[in-house]
Amino acid sequence: MTAGKRKGSTAKLQAETVKRAHRQGLSWDDSEVELLVKMIEKDETTYEMALTLGRSYYGTMAARQHVGFAMRHVSILAQLAERGTK
Repeated sequence: MTAGKRKGSTAKLQAETVKRAHRQGLSWDDSEVELLVKMIEKDETTYEMALTLGRSYYGTMAARQHVGFAMRHVSILAQLAERGTK
């Protein structure tokens, strides 16, 4: 598959999710992040996550990358958060 086709397919997913994205542009709240974590753990697709969360495909993709990073580094982040509260 060429890069152009990949880009086209994600653009199509974005267009489909934008139609239903009732939360697009709003800040992510804790309940959405919690649901996102559960869906990442279940290995759901970004498209499925976007539809469930009422977010755009691209917005969900970005959030998934950030949350995934935090999930992979949770132990050090917890240590740093603990130090910050002392």
